[in-house]
Amino acid sequence: MTETPRNRQVPPSPDEIEVSILGPGFGECVLIHTGAGHWLIIDSCIDASTNSPAALEYLQALGVPPSAVDLIIATHWHADHIRGLAELAAEYDRAQFCCSAALRSQEFLAIGNFYADLKLKLPTGPTELHRAFEAIRNRPEGHVSRSIRWLRSDMLVFRDQHRIGDNVIPVRLHALSPSDEMITRAKEDIALQYRVCKQSGPITMMPPVQPNHISVVLHLEVGGRRILLGSDLEETGERDIGWSAVLSSVGRPEETASVFKVAHHGARSGHADEVWSEMLEPNPFALLTPFRWGRCRLPDADDRGRIMALTDKAYISAHPDRDVAPQKRARKVEQMISGTVTKRRIAAGSLGHVRWRANLLDEDDKGTVELFGAALPLGEVA
Repeated sequence: MTETPRNRQVPPSPDEIEVSILGPGFGECVLIHTGAGHWLIIDSCIDASTNSPAALEYLQALGVPPSAVDLIIATHWHADHIRGLAELAAEYDRAQFCCSAALRSQEFLAIGNFYADLKLKLPTGPTELHRAFEAIRNRPEGHVSRSIRWLRSDMLVFRDQHRIGDNVIPVRLHALSPSDEMITRAKEDIALQYRVCKQSGPITMMPPVQPNHISVVLHLEVGGRRILLGSDLEETGERDIGWSAVLSSVGRPEETASVFKVAHHGARSGHADEVWSEMLEPNPFALLTPFRWGRCRLPDADDRGRIMALTDKAYISAHPDRDVAPQKRARKVEQMISGTVTKRRIAAGSLGHVRWRANLLDEDDKGTVELFGAALPLGEVA
């Protein structure tokens, strides 16, 4: 159910679980309170109004100390999932930093850049990766969080337990992707790029590994609550990659989830019928962010119809089609821009926030959703 939003700055109680989805139209971040004051951060986006990481602003507004963040996870290195991640790694210096074990050649180059102190120009994603590694290296010597965990399918990422009164609440976080096949393909891609660079020849042998195929899907269990975080994983029909690999895995948790961070902004490419029928409870809470970039607008009308046919509890952090006009500049600047561009819009508009909270000690409590900023029920998108 949706309730009238409380003050956004009221923190969850120790016995509440929270899943927050932050997204302005271009960017995504997931924040999870696992109970007893402990938090996880998955991906990062920027609040355009302040140019700061949305996760950092929210946690500071709640009064969450840096030591309360247990994990920072980068599911993949698309620009809309990693902006501000290096700042988070620096601020929450006791959090374990995790990312996909399958890196494309550009990300591999960023690692080489970092360890060899090269000065090569890199795209946004690898640049942020480089800066995040730098923040981790600057952590105190010998600190356990100075290492990096490389995530892959069928991996137990994190295990803990929280004592809440007389109750002990177990916490388990599993990575369900990338698959072994995708890691193999990523390594082949890196090897190919290395050979091409060495020979100074054109790249003709194979296409680069797609970033969405190496995304980290996560399954979180806190007490009797289960959450499935779909990242941007896509489905191609190949058994050993994407959602097909997750579904065919014998190592994934069998328990179904009641909350689903919908994959790939609700796009058809991120959908698999079996995910909804085998990995989710009937009529789950479905939370998602939009993607607005040029003419690409996700989820489109068909995507929204498909999701709403599967659940009546779907919520999105911002409108996928509602553009935000840029601020006016000086007259001469506006004239110069108008001479070259016919239509200008801000991809990252106002930040939206979908927040689901439920009582960990009451299994009959299905939880409630609160909507802040630009967020709205998916059914109200028109």
